[in-house]
Amino acid sequence: MTTDEVIRQAFERQAENAPAADHVLADLRVRMGRARRRRVATQGVMAVVFSGAAVAAAVWVPSGGPESIGHRVQAGPRPAPVRLLYRPSWLPQGFTEVARQVGQGRSNGVQIRTWADRSMTERPVGDALVPTVDVQVEPPTQGGREDRLTSLRRLTGSTTVDVNGHEARRWHDTSGQCMIAWQPTAKAVLSVTMNGFIGPCADALRVARSIGPDDRATVVPPLRVTWLPTGYATDHVVVSRTDSGCRAELMAMSALRVITAEVGAGRLPSQGTPLRVGGRPARSYPVAAVSTTGEPDGGTAVAVDLGGGRVLTVRDYEGGPALSRQVLGQVAAGVDVGDTAGACTW
Repeated sequence: MTTDEVIRQAFERQAENAPAADHVLADLRVRMGRARRRRVATQGVMAVVFSGAAVAAAVWVPSGGPESIGHRVQAGPRPAPVRLLYRPSWLPQGFTEVARQVGQGRSNGVQIRTWADRSMTERPVGDALVPTVDVQVEPPTQGGREDRLTSLRRLTGSTTVDVNGHEARRWHDTSGQCMIAWQPTAKAVLSVTMNGFIGPCADALRVARSIGPDDRATVVPPLRVTWLPTGYATDHVVVSRTDSGCRAELMAMSALRVITAEVGAGRLPSQGTPLRVGGRPARSYPVAAVSTTGEPDGGTAVAVDLGGGRVLTVRDYEGGPALSRQVLGQVAAGVDVGDTAGACTW
């Protein structure tokens, strides 16, 4: 799937040529968004499978015995409900809402709602897997974070269209993605992204022109991470409706790497290094994955049995040095899990 925003993609290769931290963070957000849409397309519409565990079990080589990582959840208020600001009144036939994302920290104020066609979950379209519609609201460009309208204005090949009297920019690529962005108020930039369609821009424009305020919808972020390694901060939380229940994911990031904490239906892998995390059975296992850029991206995952058929999985990915099993276990021990089932009752 092509990137939503054209932002310089550079990582630190040599100290003297290191890019600015804000540019690296922006690049990570682009790839995080791409990875999120892929997960929504496959997991947010179909049943959740404990991905990666079976593959990891086949390649794991035992080393060392069990260890215990104590409970690290720190006291703090539960996340408050977040009011979702906008929604479309028109969508292609068969589309239903499958995911809601709310930003935190540097991404505070960013909201993404995703709709997908449940009838097409087994019919891949290019790299998009499943036709989806994203509606995003974000603050205008500020503090090193560039909004989508600003990005599209700088993008060669984007065109000007009208959305309810507001000048908008539209961009269409060859993989079935169309993006339209505009600024209806001084405090908000809206964008519509359609993936997995043939000739998506006509429908994208119709969706954009149908968007209005939503004074009813809310989401309560069900995950809170209370300990992170130095240099990491929470970026956003996303909840997805699946056939096996509600899946919740939190992303935290540093200048070069991303940590995810995910809670969903599943079980511990049958093999791996046994652990005790916060007093619960857990296992760590290597992940032989491919990153969203197509490069090999091995790392470690720590899975914790929460009981009731739920598993918490913490792993890291993307550029920079991988985190150790002990560090990821400490992150897992500090994840405060709230009402994951109730987060998807829309």
